[in-house]
Amino acid sequence: IDNEFKHFEKLWLDWIDAIESVVPRNNRYFNLVSGITEEDIRSLKQNQDIQIPTALINFYKVRNVDYDAVTSAFSFEFDSYEYDLLPFKDIIKHWNEIQGLQSDDEEYANPNWIPIAESKQGDYLLFDSGTEPTGKFGQIIELQNETWKRDVVADSLETLIRDTIDSIK
Repeated sequence: IDNEFKHFEKLWLDWIDAIESVVPRNNRYFNLVSGITEEDIRSLKQNQDIQIPTALINFYKVRNVDYDAVTSAFSFEFDSYEYDLLPFKDIIKHWNEIQGLQSDDEEYANPNWIPIAESKQGDYLLFDSGTEPTGKFGQIIELQNETWKRDVVADSLETLIRDTIDSIK
């Protein structure tokens, strides 16, 4: 993990501790795994269409999750919607799905928005990796597929997880 992102180690530990207070490690939905490897990163970089920011790569270097079709202990909740943290290897697949929904009439999602969590209804939490005047690097955007609603729900990944920890407590 790069030095400037060492704080992710504590953030993950705090999140794990909060979740363990509710969901035991031996529960099927406690889907935590080791962080990503250099091979995982190389595999991702073969896709030239998407640029995963260093912050997200370092976040996933600390820990990662396995996909579960039902739910995940590592999730976020907004307005009664639950969003499961995506496994690192699935980010590209979901990004491509979102980009496939673009139309000539309206931009559904900016290509700089990187999916980090999904609901089972096709909604996403996205990490804004752009530097456009209307956005803020690192903010988290909720993208709802039926209403096309796009709302900023946290000013950073750290805030998203800290708010989740507080909610669990």
